[in-house]
Amino acid sequence: MFVSIDESKGSDWCTRYAIIKGISNGLKYLHVELKPPIFHLDLKPDNILLDWNMIPKIADFGLSRFFKEEKFHVTNRPIGTLGYVPPEFVHQGIISDKLDIFSLGVVVIKIIAGPEGYSQSADMTSDQFAEIVHAWQLEE
Repeated sequence: MFVSIDESKGSDWCTRYAIIKGISNGLKYLHVELKPPIFHLDLKPDNILLDWNMIPKIADFGLSRFFKEEKFHVTNRPIGTLGYVPPEFVHQGIISDKLDIFSLGVVVIKIIAGPEGYSQSADMTSDQFAEIVHAWQLEE
C-alpha cells in the first residue's frame, strides 16, 4: 500500500531528507544507470508514492521516453505539468534530462516549504526563503 507524497508534510527533517534522497536516487537510476536512459517527463508530487516506511517510488511513466544517443529532443507537443517543466521546454520545446531535474527542484521545494511556502517562494530571495524554512524547522 502506498500513500501520496503529500502525506510527508508533517514529517520530521530526517524523513523529508530521506524522501528527497530517495527521489534523487530514483532519477539517477533512470537517467544514468539504465541503458538507454528513461526521462520521466512528468515528475510531480502526484507521481511520487511513499510506502509505509516513507520510501519514495516514482510512478506514472505514461509520458516517459527512452533516449538512445540523443542528449535532447525538440517537440511541439505539450508534456508534463505546468509549474513543473522548465522554461526551455515551455518556450522552445526542448526535452532533456534537465526537464526531470527542474521538476525535482520544484518537488524538493514543496517538500521543504510545504504548498503554502512554495507558492510564496517565487516572490522572495533565496536568503528570505532559507530564513522562512529555518524558522519553520524550529517550530517543529
